[in-house]
Amino acid sequence: MKKIKLILFLLLFSRLQTGFSCSYYPYGEDIRICLFSSNLADEEMSVFYYSTYFLSERIQDGLEGPDANLNEWYAYFKGQFSKETIDQLIYLSEFDNFFPALTKNELYQHFKAGNDRDVADYLQFAKCVEYILEIDFWSDREFDRTNATKAYEIAVSSAKKTKNEILQLRYAYQAVVLGYYLNKREDVHTLFTETILPLKSNSIITEWARFYDACMLENELERYLIFARLFEQTRSKNEYIYKHFPRDKETHEKVLAICETDEDRANVIALTAFMNPARGLEEIKQITKLNPENSLLDVLLVREVNKMEDWYFTNRYTNYGMAIDNGWWDEKKEMFTFVDAVNFEKDKRYLKEVIEFCEQTVKKNNQINLPLWHVSLAYMNYMSGDQADMEKFANLAEQNCADSTMLGELKSIRLLATVQHQTNWSDDDQNELLIRLQELDSFRKHIYNYDHFKGQIMLAISRQFLEDENPVMAALFEGQVEGRTVEKYTDWNSSTYQTFNLLNEHATSSDMDAFFDVWKTPNKTDLEEFLFRDLEPYKWRLTDLWATTYLREDRLEKALEIYETIPDSVWQITNHDLHYYYNRELDVNPFETSFMTTSFFRDRSVIYTKPEFVREILRLKKEVKENPKQRSFNYMLLGNAYYNMTINGNSWYMTEYFMSRYSYEGSSGQNRSYYTGERALHYYKLAEQNSKSPEFAAFCYRLQYKCLLLKNTYTNYRASPSEFMKRFKAKYPAYADDLYGCDYFDYYFEKYKEA
Repeated sequence: MKKIKLILFLLLFSRLQTGFSCSYYPYGEDIRICLFSSNLADEEMSVFYYSTYFLSERIQDGLEGPDANLNEWYAYFKGQFSKETIDQLIYLSEFDNFFPALTKNELYQHFKAGNDRDVADYLQFAKCVEYILEIDFWSDREFDRTNATKAYEIAVSSAKKTKNEILQLRYAYQAVVLGYYLNKREDVHTLFTETILPLKSNSIITEWARFYDACMLENELERYLIFARLFEQTRSKNEYIYKHFPRDKETHEKVLAICETDEDRANVIALTAFMNPARGLEEIKQITKLNPENSLLDVLLVREVNKMEDWYFTNRYTNYGMAIDNGWWDEKKEMFTFVDAVNFEKDKRYLKEVIEFCEQTVKKNNQINLPLWHVSLAYMNYMSGDQADMEKFANLAEQNCADSTMLGELKSIRLLATVQHQTNWSDDDQNELLIRLQELDSFRKHIYNYDHFKGQIMLAISRQFLEDENPVMAALFEGQVEGRTVEKYTDWNSSTYQTFNLLNEHATSSDMDAFFDVWKTPNKTDLEEFLFRDLEPYKWRLTDLWATTYLREDRLEKALEIYETIPDSVWQITNHDLHYYYNRELDVNPFETSFMTTSFFRDRSVIYTKPEFVREILRLKKEVKENPKQRSFNYMLLGNAYYNMTINGNSWYMTEYFMSRYSYEGSSGQNRSYYTGERALHYYKLAEQNSKSPEFAAFCYRLQYKCLLLKNTYTNYRASPSEFMKRFKAKYPAYADDLYGCDYFDYYFEKYKEA
């Protein structure tokens, strides 16, 4: 089934904000955080697990047919054939190529040997009915009404003739299905009440027949009530029921009004609860009170936990989920931050409310699925940060739990809680964490979409370290985030690039010192060996980042020291070997004066590698101190160098790796001057102050205006251009008008010779 892409990634109904990304729109299910495995509940209800699509596309066991029907055939043959074998023959074969296409199928061979011929005849007839009723929208093929009528007569006749009650029920069911399509309302009802019900069978086929009988009822409210019962009792018809059950509250109230039992009331409320993508605690409370043994209650509980972790973690961990990027409307930034904070606080209060209800329920209600509720409480207490209650309910769950999926979930909860509450990571603690991670792999077969699940576990660990202000460990775990987990640092080239991306945004020079200290140590812990195992091919790129963190901090001597350890050949790279085209990017003079804010003309007569660039800045800084000659001009060159390292400069790549216009702090997050130009402004002011030529001094003053415009554009700073020009005219009345535009820039620039 094709996925429909979501332009609005996350329908976070507790929030007002939803996010989008440039050029690539991930699927909602790729983005949302799901650390609580959905298949803890009824796997056949997977289509109704919490999903940003409302209906999920999850496939749990990989079988095409409904479990209930496969189980009945499995029991009929007394376990002689696997469910996969039965599924292949009944559901995966085509009518016009029924048995010959499956010659290796054991059930086919069983029939071919002459065994259970009556069952083989029925199955082939059922496949024939399926083909007759098939509608093909591509070829405009409608169901074959003529042959459907003949098949209906055969089904009725066969139901009467066969002595096998199981086949009698199934032939009668085929007649009901055909009668439904042929609009034989009275005949369908007669078949159901006079042939199927008297058999008093517990088969799922009886309920499927009841479904078709209900579909033909003239009384809508009675039909909806039967739909609600069937929604709880069956699974294969549930998607149809969901789509055809009314959405309006008024009709829901009318259906509830005709309910005579609490079981029916619980069924109606449960069905409507699946239509609610927002908070569903009230419905869960009502169902628990009316009928705690309702089979849908487990699914709704897990679904509610999945909703909360989506609202609680998705935006926090992935940076997706905000409809309005605060960086686009500066004047509203504070308001949107406030709205996000308020809604997160509401989510926290709601989480606490759900925990309190579940705690009360497990104390007084033994009819519920206690292990599942205990696991859910353990996870919710992890979400809220309550270590003691997490342990309490995890222990309770383990005492009565034999389900592998739940045990795997408990392993992941304890793992996450360990990282959440650990403050001092000794070598033993680190190695214990690795053991816990490796233990999860033993539950690969039991947790749905395990690779994606584990990728999100790694993401959660990474973010916990980041929140604990440990960007080194955060980055190393970020490099383990795989399984097509979509988040802020996703890099489709290699997950190891994600380590670089997180360090680039969060690491200071001291963080990078610590990163390389661990990398270089010969006595790593087992965890450190595991986390660093794939990074060696990216050594020089990460070394470049290490030096660049010092360059961002303007600590040039240390930056140069590290840059000089990188082989010269790295700066000549023209391909994607290091995920960075050094030679292609470092192809312009970073000391030139860009006379216009945007220009297609760049001075490429002189180019610098990063170490050469830093070395030249250091030379100029030394020269302005020791040599007064051309001091003003050299200050201007320094101003140019620092301006060209801003987002508007020609050499922004000296300190940045990605062009970003949507952040106040710079694309790295560690380079404020990238957007403010404050360092360039400092040197342009010195150039003006030290100039002996008034024309060149005026020119350097005009260059300061570029820094003010930069700051005005990309930060909350607000400076009026007209106010600057007033000051310009007052300070340099003879030159201000000439320098308002760019026409006379070349003339004034030449005055540096007199500076």
